[in-house]
Amino acid sequence: MGKVWKLSTCGASRPGRARRCRSTSPPSRAPADDKLPKNHRIVREHVEVTRGEHPTTVMTAPKGYTIITIGFGDGGQVAGAVKNTAYAGKRSVRVRLFVNPNKVARGQIGKGTLDLLARRA
Repeated sequence: MGKVWKLSTCGASRPGRARRCRSTSPPSRAPADDKLPKNHRIVREHVEVTRGEHPTTVMTAPKGYTIITIGFGDGGQVAGAVKNTAYAGKRSVRVRLFVNPNKVARGQIGKGTLDLLARRA
């Protein structure tokens, strides 16, 4: 896969913003022989959202890369939506996040991951 670099932007949560940690690395759940194609990267953000808030976060591909698609982790506690669905081929996309009320109790925090697949432009 070549060079793998990790970015860490763990910051405090502000109202209207998701608390997030961001890293760019190959997926940890994938088997060792299931490699990404050449010139592709995965950007993963770990988000925490309190039930009742609807924060937004901006997913950005590394410099020189464009977005192919975005996805959410398996937990099912956090979900999201994009307003502009024509994000493929762009470098960043704004995602509105919310929690699943069936899995997160009132006043609790939902945790999840937001993944972005990007390829070299």
